Amino acid sequence: MRMTPLAFGFALSLLCGTCLAAGAKESHMAIDARIAVDATGRVSSATVLRPEMPQALRVAAEDQLRQLRFEPFTADGAAVAVASSVRLSACVRADDERVVLAAEPVSFGPVPDPQSSLPFRDLMRAVGVRKGEYRFVARYRVEADGSASLQDLDMTGVPARAAEEVRRVFATWIGGARYTPEQVDGVAVSTDMEYPITLSIEPARSRDRDASPASCALARDAMKSEDAPRVAASSTRLKLAAPES
Repeated sequence: MRMTPLAFGFALSLLCGTCLAAGAKESHMAIDARIAVDATGRVSSATVLRPEMPQALRVAAEDQLRQLRFEPFTADGAAVAVASSVRLSACVRADDERVVLAAEPVSFGPVPDPQSSLPFRDLMRAVGVRKGEYRFVARYRVEADGSASLQDLDMTGVPARAAEEVRRVFATWIGGARYTPEQVDGVAVSTDMEYPITLSIEPARSRDRDASPASCALARDAMKSEDAPRVAASSTRLKLAAPES
């Protein structure tokens, strides 16, 4: 699910003395949040799932999430409430004495707990090469009990000899994670997900150590991130409503 940044992104200024590390001018981050959407499509609650974030940023992001509007979701012909998660691609930029937060919702659907990040070192070892760019699309199902299992994995650029081990890494990662399932009218449901991931391996000396993440250059508008979990079309329950004119 892709949104246009100017329509659904948000940017705001706030006083926050501890939002960035000392000496830093900007920082890019993914922010996961839990949202509840009522039968009219309004966000009734929003909770950022990063307790380590400075309170000022957390409150600002939650306030903005509550401004989102969705098309009402219907089940058996009636509009019902939906609980889900949203991932924001965000950038924090220091501006004199203020901090600017710019963010864009890039995906909806169950996200794994914060301790269940993709083991990139294991993935690099499985690929077994020193440099190159590799693309993956993992398709998996999150069950109503919060468990998940890999259903399919597309790989581009991966040597044939490494395919089985790469699949094992993804299956172990997804199967070992715990998710908060989506809910429809108060009942937990399963959700089919897709996760496109790009792995770029290059010699350390060729990296531009001063380069900022590409998204941060767009902090004046809203962020975009291609590598974000997304709900498969067959499981889409939340669709952003068109902005009011």
